[in-house]
Amino acid sequence: MPTTYTSLLGFALPATGELNGQWGDVVNDYITKYVDASVAGAQTISGSQTAVTLSTTTGSALSQAGSGATGSAQYAIINCTGNPASLLTITAPATSKAYIVINATSTSQSVKVVGSGPTTGVTMVSGEKAFIVWNGSDFVKVASTATLAVASGGTGQTSYTDGQLLIGNTTGNTLTKATLTAGSGVSITNGSGSITIASSSGSGYTKGQLFLASGTFVAPFTGTYTVTVIGGGGSGGAAKATTPLNATGGGAGAMVIKTLTLTSGVSYTVTIGAGGTAITRSTTGATAGNAGGSSSFSGSGITTVTANGGGAGNATAGGSASAATGGTASGGDININGGGAGASTGTVSARDASGGGAVGWLGTGYSSGAVSSSTAGASGGAGVGAKSGDCTSATAVSGGGGSGAASADNSTAGGAAASPTIDAFVPSLLVVVNGVGGVSNTAGTASGPTAGQASGPAATAAGAGGGSSSSSTGAAGGVFGGGGAASSSTAATGGAGGRGAGGGGAVTSNNAGQNAISGAGGDGLVIVQW
Repeated sequence: MPTTYTSLLGFALPATGELNGQWGDVVNDYITKYVDASVAGAQTISGSQTAVTLSTTTGSALSQAGSGATGSAQYAIINCTGNPASLLTITAPATSKAYIVINATSTSQSVKVVGSGPTTGVTMVSGEKAFIVWNGSDFVKVASTATLAVASGGTGQTSYTDGQLLIGNTTGNTLTKATLTAGSGVSITNGSGSITIASSSGSGYTKGQLFLASGTFVAPFTGTYTVTVIGGGGSGGAAKATTPLNATGGGAGAMVIKTLTLTSGVSYTVTIGAGGTAITRSTTGATAGNAGGSSSFSGSGITTVTANGGGAGNATAGGSASAATGGTASGGDININGGGAGASTGTVSARDASGGGAVGWLGTGYSSGAVSSSTAGASGGAGVGAKSGDCTSATAVSGGGGSGAASADNSTAGGAAASPTIDAFVPSLLVVVNGVGGVSNTAGTASGPTAGQASGPAATAAGAGGGSSSSSTGAAGGVFGGGGAASSSTAATGGAGGRGAGGGGAVTSNNAGQNAISGAGGDGLVIVQW
């Protein structure tokens, strides 16, 4: 029986009794040398050819492809060092075999190894070194120095920046590098091998800064902040001597709330709008109040947040005074116009005045009550929760509006407070805005008007309007509450508005050295929270 050869590597299988005197040559040439090449031998493909076919050599010496088109398939290593002008395709037997393929082509072309047939094969890019094996139907990569594709169980990536993650992408069924995006109330810091996620704002604010005067805010970190801006309140009008005398309180400043992304270490400008200054009327006639100034928060890289001041109170001697308007709000995430002041329309010999408007801290800017008495009338300042009562009887006053309810028309009692949780509308650095409206007085009573009364956990009369007076002086409003009006036959002084609120109007029928002095508007404020 003649010598046969193995199917995979072509090793010689001498028959019994065969090759007398030739045994050493066959073993050396077709077994030992074949094993040597199959385990550690390297075949070099060095020419410009773009196609090489490898076949299993049997019964003869192994051959290298070199610059030719054919070579032996037994070699363990295929070293491609030539200069092909395009893809170099190597066709090997479609049988069990492993190769180390080195693509060192000088023309940077890819090398593809396919099984005879041909099969789909596997491609090595320029510079790649790969270990490939036959899997029963085709050659596949087991390991490679190139970036391992997603389809092969790799990432498809070779470099990253701090904080980058791999995110599944249905387009191309691959992985995409991306960093986390900070949302509202969240800050993200990317480090070398780390990502820090922290809360920067939200309903559970931990820090904040209250500005009662203009200044600068330096952001302690890069992240999300909530800025609340309130404009200054307008002052009331004042009228003296000639009846009918009519004056209205000033309007409250607007409130704007906006979420901003601020940058660590950057200084932002805080401008506090001044309240309108009070009017002193010492001679016969009438003078309108002064409008409140606008408050703002501004700086590099952000939209300026502005809350306009409240309108000036109106005044006439011999006619009606139209309602004052509150400041306008726009451009924020929440925009609340300030409360105005009710009209004063007393006739004949009346001396009437209305209180100041309130800041819309709880969602609505309330106006003071309108006044239309025929003798003497004065309405209280509006509260953050409701208006003050109207005055429509011959001689009437109304109490200040409360944080939860309006004061009744033609009644000296103040409006009621609200529940202690009333501050939930706006996250605030302030105490609970919750107060009973101030009590008003009438001519001939022993006690004067009162400021907004404290209620519940509030330490002050925050949010309540001041009571009015038909004898001398209107009471001041609590924080954000309007000042009460004053109507008198002697000196008359309107109550000052609380922060951002309008001052009360003032009228006097006296022309013998007594003055009508309106209530000043309250200055605005800015709150920054995180």
